[in-house]
Amino acid sequence: MSQQGRGQSDKEPGGNCKFCGRAGHIIENCWRRLGKCNRCGSDQHMIRDCPMMQESNQQLQTRAQQGGTSRPGGTGNQGGRPKIRARAFSLGGEEATDPTTVIEGTIYISNTPGRVLFDPGATHSFVGSHFTPYLTVKAEVLPYNFEVSMPMGNSEISNVLYKSCEVKIEDRLFWADLIELPLQGYDVILGMDWLYKYHANLDCHSKTVKFCVPGEMEVEVIRENIPSITGIISASKARKILRKEGQGFLAYLINKPKEQSKPEEVPVVSEFLDVFPEELTSLPQIER
Repeated sequence: MSQQGRGQSDKEPGGNCKFCGRAGHIIENCWRRLGKCNRCGSDQHMIRDCPMMQESNQQLQTRAQQGGTSRPGGTGNQGGRPKIRARAFSLGGEEATDPTTVIEGTIYISNTPGRVLFDPGATHSFVGSHFTPYLTVKAEVLPYNFEVSMPMGNSEISNVLYKSCEVKIEDRLFWADLIELPLQGYDVILGMDWLYKYHANLDCHSKTVKFCVPGEMEVEVIRENIPSITGIISASKARKILRKEGQGFLAYLINKPKEQSKPEEVPVVSEFLDVFPEELTSLPQIER
């Protein structure tokens, strides 16, 4: 009876864990609180490295390459909409703050610099809701929902897609279909669907991405060379800095026209004022 009473006190009134809010366990046994894998409970790895997740991800990648599968009815249906399952790997946390563990950089998305992650662990490609105002294509509301599994075990639902967004890398144009999600740490995540389409090879050791599209020239991008835009930060990073009481300044640059030089102020010309007119109406004719 004492154990039962103690277990009930560690749960919310609805029977959920007070730490993570999920049902089926008490706070003392919460895998998330203990720093264990949220999928299998092992303390030897996190959920992103779990063998069970990797096996599941391979199945999801196969579905993504085949165009996705909808699951009508049951848990795959919400409000009469069929649901396609997807998975996102690094949407924030330690991965987003440590650039040595991922391949990411600042590149142009719809002619706007954004922080982009190349993520083979994501089945699809995503754009943060905060970044969508910078896209030059209109949002498309899909007749089905994407249920995206997040790294911490929760899910996000989205049915908003931005098709054929321009991605510019090394003066080369690519196109990406981006699902809108509330991303943290990145403006855009280019997942397995996009990497597969453009025959991308990722070298995690050298932090390089090589695009080997048949019939086209290879494009190799080195991580250190991706953020080639000096003094520019992403929109999401600027928002975070301002939310943390960072100072922002709005500057106007005005190009004030300079006064035109007079002939008597120009060296050599001032010695031959009788040769040069006060105003030059056109360029001198070319002698033939």
